[in-house]
Amino acid sequence: MGAVEFLFPLLNLPEKAKKYVLQQMPIVDQITYSFISASTKNSIAALESNRPHKIVIIMSNIIGIRVYRSHNQPRIDFRIFNEESDQITPESNVLPIPKSIDISTPLNGVEQTTQMTNYNGLRLKQCLNHFLDLFPPNNCPVLNKTQISFQSTEREIFPTDLLHDAFKDWDVKEIRIETQFYERLIKKLLQKTEVCEVFRRSPFRNDSDLFIQNFSQLSNIRLITLNDLLMVNSLVFSGVATFKENHLNRFLKCWLNGSNPRLKELRLHIISRPRPQLKLNLVLQGINHSVATEEEMKERGQFQKLIFPPVYPPALSYEVFGWNIRRIIDGQEATVVFITDKSSFEMYLFVDNC
Repeated sequence: MGAVEFLFPLLNLPEKAKKYVLQQMPIVDQITYSFISASTKNSIAALESNRPHKIVIIMSNIIGIRVYRSHNQPRIDFRIFNEESDQITPESNVLPIPKSIDISTPLNGVEQTTQMTNYNGLRLKQCLNHFLDLFPPNNCPVLNKTQISFQSTEREIFPTDLLHDAFKDWDVKEIRIETQFYERLIKKLLQKTEVCEVFRRSPFRNDSDLFIQNFSQLSNIRLITLNDLLMVNSLVFSGVATFKENHLNRFLKCWLNGSNPRLKELRLHIISRPRPQLKLNLVLQGINHSVATEEEMKERGQFQKLIFPPVYPPALSYEVFGWNIRRIIDGQEATVVFITDKSSFEMYLFVDNC
C-alpha cells in the first residue's frame, strides 16, 4: 500500500485562520511562501511581526539586505549573487539572474542559513522590490529609514547605472561608506541622503563633494583639515582632527562671522602624539565669551546625553569647560564646550535654536 500524502489546505482557510497559521511559520518558510504569488506576498507583508525596525542594504562582494524587526524577533539576512559575482564587472550591460537567494537568521545563538532556488528567474531589481514589498519602511513604527552600507572590497564589482536603477525605488536615507569604490553611485545616492558616515576609506577624489552636502548628520573618522570643517553644511557634524589652538581659534572666528550657517552641533575629537596640550585661553583669544555654568550646559539637549552622564567611564578623570559666544551679525548664540582627560581632548559647539 502506497504512502498517503497529506496536504494542508492553507490557501482555502478563512482569512483570520490563514493569518494565524502564517504567523506561526518560521520566518524562512514565510519568505519562501511569499514568492509563490502576489497574493502570498501580500499575506506575509501584512503580518505585524514583520514590521521592520531598520533595513540595511549591504554592498560588498555580494548584495545583501539585513532586516531588523521588533526586539523580540530575530533579524533576517538575504544574500544575492553568492555564486555569480565572478561573472560581473563594472562594464556589464546586464546583471545575471541570481541562481539562488540565501536567507539567514539566528536561532538559539547559531546562524541558520537556507538556500532558496530562484525558480521564478527574478532579476536583482525584482528581488529588491520583493523585499521592499515584504518589509516596507513606511510600516516601520520607530525608524522610517533605510540604510545602505558600502563595505570594503578589493575591487568595484557592480555597474553603477544598473545598481542605481535597482535601488531607485528604495528611500535610502542613511549611507555608511567603508570603500574607495563606487564614487559615481554614492554621489547619486547622496542627493537624498540625510545621514552619512565615512570610515577609514572614502571613494571621493575631492572631499568637498562630501562636506558641502545638506545632511542632517555627517560623521567622518578620517582626518579633516580646517578647510574641510569650514565647508561642512550639515546640521550635525562629528569629525577627527589634529588641530592646534590657532586652528580652533580661526574656526570659531569664522563661525562668528557667518561660516557654517546650518551647523547646530559639532563634535571634534582632537588627536596628537603626545596627548593634546591645548591652551584654552589661546583658543578663545580675541573672542568675546562668558563662562557657561554646568546648569547652562545641561540645558543643551544633546549635550545632556553626551556628558551627563559622561561618555567616559566613571573611573577616568576628566574636566569639562564651557563658554558662551554670540555672533554679532545675527545675534545667534552658541556654547563651546571642551572636555579633556588623560588621553584625549574634545571640542563641542552647540548652537541655539532660532
